[in-house]
Formats: sequence, structure tokens, C-alpha cells
Amino acid sequence: MNSSKEHSQLFSSVFSHSIEERGYEDYVLKLSNGKCFFNRRYLVLRNGIIAYYRDKPADFFSASNLNSKPKGKVHILDCEIKKVDTNYAKKKGHPYMFQISFFLSGRKKKVFWMFSVDSLSVLEEWLEAFEKSRNPIMAIDEEKEEASESNEQDKEQELQERERILREENFKKTLELERQKQEKKKKEQEENHKREELEKEIKRKEEEKKRKIAEKAERKKKEKNKKILESFWDYRYQGLLDEFMNVYQDDDIIDIGIKVFKLIGIFREASIHAAKVVINDLQLPAERRKVKKIQDSMFIYQNLLLYLSCEQSNAVQSKYLGHEFRASDILQDAVFFLAKTADFPVRVPLSSIVDFKGFRAYVVAVIPLDTELTVIHGLKTQDYYQTENALYTHLNSLTELLNIKSAPFQWEGGIVPVGYLSVFTQFHESLGYSKIEDLENYTDSTSQIYITRVSEILPLDMDFSNPPLEFVNRLRPEFFSDYHIPLTSNACINFTQEGIEEDDYEICEASLKVRTEKISEIIELLDSLTIMPIDSRSLTQALHANGINCRYLGLIVNRTALPHIKDLCLVEIVGRTCKRLLFQQLADLMLENTESEENPLENTRKTNEDYASIKVIEGNYYIESEHEPPLVINSDLNLQSEDYRINSFLTRFKKQLRWPTYKELKEKIKTIQSPRQNLNMEGSLKECIVDYLNLVFGIGEESDIFWQEILIPKAAANFSINPDHIDKSHINLHALLHSVCFHCSLQLGFSKDTMLGKIENPFSLQSLERIKEKTKVVAMKSIESKIIMAKVQGLEGREAGYESSMMSLEINKALNPDPEFLGDTLILADIGEMLVELKDFDAAIKYAKDALLQIHPLHAEGVKSWCILIRALMSNNMQDEALQCFDHALTALEYHWGPYHPLHCTLYSILAYLYMEKHNYEEALILYKNSLMCSLRVLGPNHPHTAEVYVELGNLYIENKAYSEAASAIEKGLSVYEASLGETAAVTITARRKLEQLYEELGREDKSPFSSKGKS
Repeated sequence: MNSSKEHSQLFSSVFSHSIEERGYEDYVLKLSNGKCFFNRRYLVLRNGIIAYYRDKPADFFSASNLNSKPKGKVHILDCEIKKVDTNYAKKKGHPYMFQISFFLSGRKKKVFWMFSVDSLSVLEEWLEAFEKSRNPIMAIDEEKEEASESNEQDKEQELQERERILREENFKKTLELERQKQEKKKKEQEENHKREELEKEIKRKEEEKKRKIAEKAERKKKEKNKKILESFWDYRYQGLLDEFMNVYQDDDIIDIGIKVFKLIGIFREASIHAAKVVINDLQLPAERRKVKKIQDSMFIYQNLLLYLSCEQSNAVQSKYLGHEFRASDILQDAVFFLAKTADFPVRVPLSSIVDFKGFRAYVVAVIPLDTELTVIHGLKTQDYYQTENALYTHLNSLTELLNIKSAPFQWEGGIVPVGYLSVFTQFHESLGYSKIEDLENYTDSTSQIYITRVSEILPLDMDFSNPPLEFVNRLRPEFFSDYHIPLTSNACINFTQEGIEEDDYEICEASLKVRTEKISEIIELLDSLTIMPIDSRSLTQALHANGINCRYLGLIVNRTALPHIKDLCLVEIVGRTCKRLLFQQLADLMLENTESEENPLENTRKTNEDYASIKVIEGNYYIESEHEPPLVINSDLNLQSEDYRINSFLTRFKKQLRWPTYKELKEKIKTIQSPRQNLNMEGSLKECIVDYLNLVFGIGEESDIFWQEILIPKAAANFSINPDHIDKSHINLHALLHSVCFHCSLQLGFSKDTMLGKIENPFSLQSLERIKEKTKVVAMKSIESKIIMAKVQGLEGREAGYESSMMSLEINKALNPDPEFLGDTLILADIGEMLVELKDFDAAIKYAKDALLQIHPLHAEGVKSWCILIRALMSNNMQDEALQCFDHALTALEYHWGPYHPLHCTLYSILAYLYMEKHNYEEALILYKNSLMCSLRVLGPNHPHTAEVYVELGNLYIENKAYSEAASAIEKGLSVYEASLGETAAVTITARRKLEQLYEELGREDKSPFSSKGKS
């Protein structure tokens, strides 16, 4: 408070004692420190000191009086005094307020005293008193004025007033200038601060804008790259496979697995579209074609490579395309199995087969390869063999899994490379998708090795005792993968002196086993009705599942004992031959516009050297041309001679698929618009098909000549069957019609009234509704098995079987994204059958109907679904509807295969059993007798199925308490079981025990079959 003391001394020196007595004091209201209420206080201004008391002091200068001690005081020069803002004062309810503010010593916080008075005049008096006390000169002048008693009082007062006003104005001006200076300084500071903040904000926004632009550009670039990459089918496919291999939870396995199959399904649709575009484009003149071939019979469309062939240009090449796809299919599973257990770098491109209008297209997803740059192992060209030792470990695992022999393969002299898989197979190191020009700053994270030219890994299926030999027939994977020893893929071409005869002998022995043991096994399954194929599809599946090619159907015809099996195989032989002849005609018609031009499917690649000897250079192999032998293999040629093997090598080499160079792919990578269809050509194709069908199914001289001179000889040659076994009058034309529609992918409109074999032209243009395509995609059985195992985890019995079938149906629908596709008819029927066993009859009816919606009403495939409906409807007490289903099933079966077929027995027995459960024994007896008559006629009296019908008939007699008739029927069944299956067979023992119980019931214990043979 030094400043306060100095101020007091200043006042003391200026004021007289009389002036010290001057001041201003009165009662006021003081706002409390909390600013919530007002207190009545006594405010005093004396000698420049402002003080307030609780009450007016009695003795102002008495220190002993408590009221003389102020509640607070401050020197007037240490404080700021001003009128309180009117709005604030009114808000407090005291419009006349002034405040005194000051800093206490040692504190930074300012102290505020707020006082309220009664009127504006009192407020102005206080403010004036404060102002006079603050200015000592004004106080002196006032003292002089009061002391002066001059007569010139008015003049003096006026002069003093002017001086006072002038001083006040000067003081106010000084204060105003100071205030303005402070305000200007503050305003400048605020403006500078705002400017700095604005500059910072502008800079921040600019940086934010640049960042967003950069992020948007990066996002667009990534989206563009993603879109470009996802247009490459194999990129998406391999990515999903990698993702699937790294999941372990059941739900994730199912989810990612279904995504894999959905992608394959979409790829299937894209393959069909691409094949149709390319094939339809071929029917146009050369100048109007929009899809140009890259080389040979190779085309590219929407990142899909298409290898095209047809019966007209090269039937052998069509088979090689089928082999390429089949080998690719088994390699997909093998590579997936190895890749999920180890770091296995080899991958197989996604592929499919499409048959349409007489052409076969092998469709492969474009992969970043270049035949001239990327081969790291295998035949690079006809005269150059590349080796990579680092691959041997992986290739050894692959050959072991496929059960293929890893045999040494040596050309003339030098180091011996190991012929893993096939000597023709190539392994390419991927160039990576970063090479694609449209991609921006894309870097491949992984390096993959792709395997191509895989058709030759399928071992040859040859009869060495019957030259001339062909190199197109192969053993099926279902056979050689389970063969007791590995088989070589390099038969007839291996130049190694050691092991030639052994490898070729093993191939010969395996082929012989197919033609003998495997054919006998399938005939046994067919004759025993263990498997009962009903049409071309089911017969083909049955043969392939047992490792048998359909070209051996002639052997089955010669050896089977059952007429319906012979009829089925003959129909299949003729149906497949009809397909080949029709496809050849369609291809001829499609390509007739190119007769004056170069054939668009002709192999135009010219090799510089067709034959050479092989030498070693720097660990790789090349050929030096010497001479060119003929490519025809004579029957008297020594199969172990070097000339024969070199000839065989060159023959098989020329059949290999050629991949385009990367430069060619870059030029063709853009999407090509689909060409417009030639409607006139479509009409011509339909006319050609209808004329051909009338030749096959009509009558007349032309039809007879076609059968005798073309169809029968062609069928006999293709399937090694005696032409005398094929007779149009003995061929089931209804079954043949279904077979031709299946193999030729024709949607025909026909009914029971269609006069097959009775009129010259049973079909018209209106009969041909659509020319469909037939396609196959990779099955990925390993992934399907893993998904199903995840789905049935913890389930058992029928519930596990049902869930397994439902998952198979979901996978099947994923592979066929057509919204109208309800699922494979066989899977739907299996699900319906399971639901009947689970007593869910309504659901069973739904699935059976879904199957029937996709089956021609006159096709025997629908019999199984009709039987499901019969069982479900009878269980729901809907007998009339069940009988209608029975009539539909009988109609379809009799149209397809005539009145006598094993399915008739099954159909009669099912309805008979249902009648028996309903205690309608008379109807059941009639049906069981019909079943027995059919079985005796079709299968004979000694067939196990006949015995089964006898036992079922006996069960009916037992239910009707006709024990004597029951014993007679079961006794006949037992004798057939013992003769055909043996006394130890389960069904034989069951029938014997049931017969013993009947004899006991009849009191004929002495005739019990156990009395002499004993109980088992």
C-alpha cells in the first residue's frame, strides 16, 4: 500500500485542515460478494479514502468503536469508479448502480464493489464527489470559491466553471484518447489474431483439400485397379482359394466356400456367353467378324481364352480339349490339397468346356503368361526343353498324389531330366498383373507358377496288340488314381533305354484291366441292379465313376445278360454317334462361308523342323533338325524302336495347346462387343437339325440309307461293336430321342402322339424350341467335401445325410446362377426321399415337384420323383392324388422304355407296400403280382430282385394271415437268394429265419430249412 501512503501525503500537503473535513457520505445498498442480494451499508469518502461500514459510525475517528472500523477501504487513486451498465443494473432490479474496482496487493484478481442508490441525482452526486476527490486542484479551487466573499462572485464562478469544464474536458479527452489507444491496440491485436487464425484455417483447408483430392485419386486408382483386376477371372479365383485355405471356423469355411462356387458359376455363365459370341461370329463373312483369332484356333474375349474345335475341322482336337479340361479338373483338386498343407506355389487356371452348335470351346481364364518368356520347366518349343530343379520337390508331391510315375526322360545323350507329370506339360512363372498397362502403380505381392498343357498327364489307354495306334484315348482319372501302381504319362515317347519296356508294359496291362476286369465289375453292378442307370446322363455317370470310358459300351453290350441293359447301351451308342454326325453337319453349315477363305479353325502354325535328335546345351535341351519321317504309324512298326518313339513324340507335340504371347494378349485385352446374330443362319441351322432328326426318327428310303450306310457303320466303328447288333427296328426310338436331345443339347417339343418311326417327317421347325449349350466347370470336390464336413459337424444318421444333401443343393445352385434353375434333379429327388423318411411329407412333395418341373413328362428320370410324391401323398391320406402320380410315372416309364423294365417292378412294389400299410390287401396283392410278373420277364426267375419280390409278396400274405401262401412265396425267394447270393448272405439268412417262423406257425417243424442246415 505504498502508493496509498504517497497519495495520502499528497493530499495532506495540498489540503488544509478545513478541507480535510470535507467529503461525502450516505447510506447505500452494496451487492454481496456472491452477487445474489444487497446489504445496507454506510459509504464514506474522506481525504481521498473510500470506506464502507456496517452502520454510520458514532465517532468517525474513534478506533474503539466497532462501528468505526470499516468493512473495506481503498484509496481513490488506486481504484476505478464507473457507472454500472444499465442492462445489468435493471436485471438486478437496481437501475442506479456504480462500481468501484481495484487490485489488492499481492493478488492478480480484481476486486469489485457494487453499490446502489435511490435516484439518478444521488448517483450523479456520488460520481461527482469521487471525481473531485480524485483531482486535488479542483478541490483547492472549490475551497477558494467557498472562502471567497468577493462581489464578483458570479464572474469568478463563471470563470471557475469554465476552467473546471475545460479541465474535465481535457481529462476526459485524455482518458478517451487513452481508452481509444488501448481499444485500437486491442483491436489491432484481435485483428492480427483473427488474421493469423484465418491464415491458419485457409492453410489447413487447403491442406485438407489436397489430402482429400489425393485420397480420392488414390481411392479411384484402387477402385480402377480393383475393377481391372477383378475382370481377370483367375485373379479373383486364386484370391478366393487363398482366403478359403486360411479359414478354420465352420461358418467361415461354408461362407467362403460358397463364394468360390458362386464365382465358378458366374465364370460358367461368362464362358457360355463368350463361346456363343465366338461361335456365332464364325458364321459371318470374314470382313464382318468382330472376334479375331490370336493364333491357330485360339480367340480371346472379355479376358477369356477360347480354344475352338469341331468335328468338321479336327475331331481329334476336340478330344484333346476334353482331355485338357479333365486333367485341369483333377489338378485343381490336387493343387488345392497340397496348397492348404504347405507352401505350394503351383496354380491351375480356371477353365470350362462349352459345346454349342457342333463346336467345342475350351475356355480358360486369362493369366499373365508369355509362352516365349515365362516357361521355367517343360517343353518351351518343339526343339527346346527348359528345366528348373527348384520345382522338383513340388512336382514330386503332385505326381505322388495323382498316382503318376515320375520317370526319367532322356532324349539323345546328355543329362537326364525327370519327366514329372508329362514331358509336354509346361510350368510358367507368372509375369504378374502389374504388367497390365491400364493398372496404375500396382505391385504384385505374390509370385505364382501356373501349369499348362496338361492333357498329356492322363496316361494312354491303348491296345498295343491292335495297331495302328492312336494317341488320343486316355485312361480316366477315377481309374488310374486308384491303380495299384503309378502309371507313366510318357508312354511310347520315352527315349531312355532303361525302363522303356516296363513303363509301356504297365500301360498295356492297365488298359487291358479296364477292358476286362473293370468291364466285368460294371456289368455285375448293372446286372444285379446295384446301380440302375435310366438314361444317357446316369449311364455316363455310372461308367465314369467306375473309371470306364463310354467308348467301351460295345463290350458291355456283348457281355451283359439283361435285355434292358443291352437296350440302354445300344441307345447310348447310337445317340452318341448321332451327336457326332449332327455336330459335323452343323459345323459344315456354319463354316460354309469360309470355303473360299482360310479356315478360321485350321492350325496355321508351321514348324521349322518336324523331327530332330536332341542334344544338351547349358542344362537345357534343344533339337537339331535331321530328317522328316512320315507321321503314319504302320501296324508292323516296332513299338520299341527309336524311330517310332520320335514319330510318336512329334505327333503328340503337334496336338498340344498353344498359349498366346503376352504381346498378343495386350492387343486383345479390351472387351469386344458381341456381334449381331445372323438370323438367316439361325434358320438354316434349325432346318438342318430338323432334317437330321427326320432322317434318324422318320421312315422312307433316305432314312433307311442313312441308318444302313452312315449311322450303323459309324457307331460300330466308334464303339467296337458288331454292326449286326444294331438294327433300327430293335432300337427304342423313344429312348433314342431322349438320348439325342441330351447329347445334342436340343429342346424339342414332342408328346406321345409324335409318330417316331411311323411317318417320314415326325418333326417340323416348330418342334425345335431351342438349341441349348452344354457346359462343364471344375468340380472342386475337395472344397465341396470340406464344406459338407463343416456343415454336418456333430450330426449323425439321417439328419447328417439331409444336411449334406441340402449343402450339395446350395453348391449346385451356386454353380448355376440362373434364377430359374431349381437345382439338380437327382439332388432334389434325394432330398425328397430323405424327407419322406423323416416324415416331413409336405417338404418332400415340394422338392419332388421342383425336380419334376425340370424333367420332360415323358422321361423316365421323373419316376423317382413320382414315387416320392406317391409315398408322401399316401402318408397324407391323399390316395386319389397318389394314384394320379402313379399313372404319370407309369406313362413316362412306358414311353421311355416300354412296358417291361425293372423300374416297373419298383413302381408296383412301392404302391403295393403303401396299400398294405393301409390294410388294402386286395390292391396290394394285384400290384405285387404285377411286380413279380415284370421281374420274371425282365430279370428272370433267378435274379435277386425276383427273390426280393417273392419275399415282399410273402410279407403281404403274412399280414393277411395267409401263412401257407406266405411260406410258399418266401420259400421261392429263399431258393433264389441261396443260388444267386449264397447261403451266408444277409438277405438269405433273414429269409430263412422268416420261413422257419412260418413253418412253426403251420406246425411243419420237420420241413424247417434249419433242421438240416443249422442256424447261422
